[in-house]
Amino acid sequence: MLNFAGIKRSLISWLILSGWVNAQTLARPSDYFQQEVNYRIEVVLNDSNHTLSAHLKLEYTNNSPDTLDFIWFHLWPNGYKNRETAFAKQQFRNGSTKFYFAKDEDRGYIDSLDFQVGAVHLEWDFHPEWIDVARVILDQPLPPGGSVTIETPFFVKIPKIFSRLGHTGNHYEISQWYPKPAVYDRDGWHPIPYLNMGEFYSEFGTFDVHITLPREYVIMATGDLPAGDPEYAFLDSLVTVTAEYYALKTDNGEADKKARKKWLKEVKKREFSEPGDSATKTLHFHQERVHDFAWFADKRYLVQKGVLWVEDSTRAITIWALYLPKYADSWEQSIEYIHDAAEWAGRIYGTYPYNHVSAASSDQTAGGAMEYPNITIVSVHGTKELLEAVIMHEVTHNWHYGIFGYNERDYTWLDEGLTNYSELPYWHNKYGAENGGRFIYVLPNWINRLMRRPFTMRSIKHWMANIVASSGDDVPIDGDFSKGSLLSYGLAIQSRAPVVFDFMGHYLGASRHQALWDDFAQTWFFAHPGPADLRAAYETAAGEDLSWFFDDLIGSTKRLDYGVSDLARRGLEVEVTVTNFGEIEAPVEVATLDRRGDVMSTQWLPGFSGSRTITFTGEGVASATTDPGMYAPDFKRSNDHLPLFHLADIDFQRPALRFLLSAPEPDRTRLFFTPAIWASGYNGLTPGLVFYHGIGPPVRNRFYTTLLYDVHHARPVGRTALTIKRYRVLGTDELSTSLAYTDYQGRNETKATLQAKFRERAVATPYWRLTLQAARRSLKPAAFDTLYWDTGRINSTSLEAYYYDTTLNIWQYWFSGQARLVSGQLEGISGTVSVATAELEGYLKYKLGYRKYLEVRGWAGSILSGQNELPRQYKFWLSGGLDPDFNNITVANRTGSGAITAYRKYYLQEGPGLRSPNFTPPGPLAWGVNLNLGGVLPGPLSAFIDLAGTDPDDGMNQWETYFDAGLSLGFGPLQIDLPLYDNWSEGDARQLKNRWRLTIELPASAL
Repeated sequence: MLNFAGIKRSLISWLILSGWVNAQTLARPSDYFQQEVNYRIEVVLNDSNHTLSAHLKLEYTNNSPDTLDFIWFHLWPNGYKNRETAFAKQQFRNGSTKFYFAKDEDRGYIDSLDFQVGAVHLEWDFHPEWIDVARVILDQPLPPGGSVTIETPFFVKIPKIFSRLGHTGNHYEISQWYPKPAVYDRDGWHPIPYLNMGEFYSEFGTFDVHITLPREYVIMATGDLPAGDPEYAFLDSLVTVTAEYYALKTDNGEADKKARKKWLKEVKKREFSEPGDSATKTLHFHQERVHDFAWFADKRYLVQKGVLWVEDSTRAITIWALYLPKYADSWEQSIEYIHDAAEWAGRIYGTYPYNHVSAASSDQTAGGAMEYPNITIVSVHGTKELLEAVIMHEVTHNWHYGIFGYNERDYTWLDEGLTNYSELPYWHNKYGAENGGRFIYVLPNWINRLMRRPFTMRSIKHWMANIVASSGDDVPIDGDFSKGSLLSYGLAIQSRAPVVFDFMGHYLGASRHQALWDDFAQTWFFAHPGPADLRAAYETAAGEDLSWFFDDLIGSTKRLDYGVSDLARRGLEVEVTVTNFGEIEAPVEVATLDRRGDVMSTQWLPGFSGSRTITFTGEGVASATTDPGMYAPDFKRSNDHLPLFHLADIDFQRPALRFLLSAPEPDRTRLFFTPAIWASGYNGLTPGLVFYHGIGPPVRNRFYTTLLYDVHHARPVGRTALTIKRYRVLGTDELSTSLAYTDYQGRNETKATLQAKFRERAVATPYWRLTLQAARRSLKPAAFDTLYWDTGRINSTSLEAYYYDTTLNIWQYWFSGQARLVSGQLEGISGTVSVATAELEGYLKYKLGYRKYLEVRGWAGSILSGQNELPRQYKFWLSGGLDPDFNNITVANRTGSGAITAYRKYYLQEGPGLRSPNFTPPGPLAWGVNLNLGGVLPGPLSAFIDLAGTDPDDGMNQWETYFDAGLSLGFGPLQIDLPLYDNWSEGDARQLKNRWRLTIELPASAL
């Protein structure tokens, strides 16, 4: 558990909670104001037709200096009404077509609205762009300081869960569900449509909500029930029932899995009333100083209860955890997670001001998790570590969403950036840097234990931020991500934002950083701080201008890169020269290290350009480094560290051999290794080791070598490759060159590749790729089935242009053109062969429904010269290709023996690409074309039709047509094709069992 807040923190929180500190009278900008909206809602859940019938009465107080003639209202359930809403378009743009293809009965809306002031019916109309925003025209102007009471009935058809509001069966997640006035602040009105990515901005006020629903439902919501309400006894009874599950243990204290499994089966057999048949209950929830209200209900919820004591144990906050029985094991310690998250965030950002903090499980994944005042809905489960990470993140949002009412739509980084940052000190302080600070909810503990330097939450965030910067895909942290892509959101908010705030916290130091948030909480609890207000708080705490932080680290993609450029002993002292290799003049921490690498002393230098030299006491100094704790978002770690006795002008890093994986080590050049075992028809089993350097994207300098031992031939085999890649150079997005040598599977090969990729910053598609590849290989006759392969010495050169695009979402397509030149000396052929071929290929995948699609592939190819000399593996085989340039690893046995032989049982979609096996090449072809059709069927099963036409170079000038059809069963990279008909077989039914084909495609770099 974490420590409790100090006396100073408790006093501030108590003053805020008691109302002695009035938020409107604190040190806010002179032009600051905020409106107040108080709600009374009566709502009835109909669980037969999944609807809400409700009545809203709200009091709107105009605290602005302006007279208002109308009020913008959010009608966010209408975001689920059709394909034309802002939500639907964003989902479609970001790659999710679940809502796009949803049935009308699964969508939702809000209607039956009739806004009134007293007996006067108000005129209202929809926003010109969005049907989930409306303008309500007041019957008379609302002056500064005035209030108006507006009422309306409303009806909500609850959609299935596509985002935050929804249901699955009779499980209900009710959020963003009622008419809500938009914020009016210093910048005017903020009418915003509902979006899944790009959250909310709402006015603070009081909620009195009366919810009527069948009495069997377990419900948790924003706010408190009246003291002594029978619902509390109902929840407590479920706490007792839930405790029975965890009490089922063996004699040694371990969970009795069989008994628990039986218990869960009995729980699932519980009988509930049919929807609409149960007696109802009405619950009254009340909460002040919040800007939203959400509630969640399910008859099956298990319940746990706990307590968080704050303010020197003088005030108890109730903790509730509600979850479905199927998540009982992962939620076992959920009370602890909620407690520790709320206690930790309260220590930093101000004591939790409400009476309960709760979390409930979702019935399906619809975006991970989402925070609301008092309560969090969690859609991600998995391991306990993952659940703790999600709960911790979402509970912290009670501050960076609920208590500090940021404008999340315009300033995502204020909420998500600060919440993501909060994860770093939480994990470090709760579990320690070497244990719980590990990135345990992504990497299993057994992997962490194998690593010399395990990944921590801090190191993984910094590593990811550097990946982003290195690739040139970083975008400013303070961007508008409601219009951006999921990629740019993840890169900036989830990686770089926590890194820069982590650095700032380290720079300020614990006392100044805490004083900052003490003052910020005192000033901005239950208000709407903006970027300028946060900057003012930071600059006050720092006592200096922080343009390097807010303008450069947050507001730009400039690079921070300091390094030690020289280190020299001068008598009893050591002079350390630090150089700014980057674009940002931020403060830099410099340290001297002893021979073990432990920090001896540190100094901070204010930001500068060029170089600066500082002096340290020299006794025992072995090296110096910048940023010894690795807090700074430093672009290039390799220049940070320098030993005392170094070679001038050499970027020195000590070599190190590491097993499997480890967190970044700036003073080391690391070579990793791991055991490996491969197999092939020619070599048999080949155990060995893989050595690699430059893991993880983006690749800049990557090296790997696979050293295997061919037991069958009693000789070493393997592959070695070096890749050098640079980003944003010569007009490209990526420019790479690689050189690989292979001695494996009966081939001795040297291959060189030059590749250029073109795309826009921070988008996945569309992109162009140009690839030039040259290879020289020697193929051994004993290693290849000579029915399909010519062996000997073969040289090949190819040039390919490839275009890929998924930006239209329901359309995914690519096309390519390739020219190839093949030459060499083949076994059994005198003289040198020289052949040229050309191919065009295109692919289109069109979504017909959420999980239904149509695939179309077209191909055309021609042998341009030397038709009779073309090696067999390069011929345009009707029934797929043989991967003659070895760009893929396949499970096919190229020797021709074994269950899965090349071409006969193994299918690779190249050339005409018919899926039914045809064991005779139709050529060589003068040219050929084909069309592959597939898809339509639901699930992993799909249908296909293939059609190909060829003109064999046999002097007959006779067009020949081939046709097949069948079914495919696919799981990821694995697919099994079963052709049911083709027009070249004799039709013997027994041939069906011989037609099946297998495809498993892996990149050659997997070896």
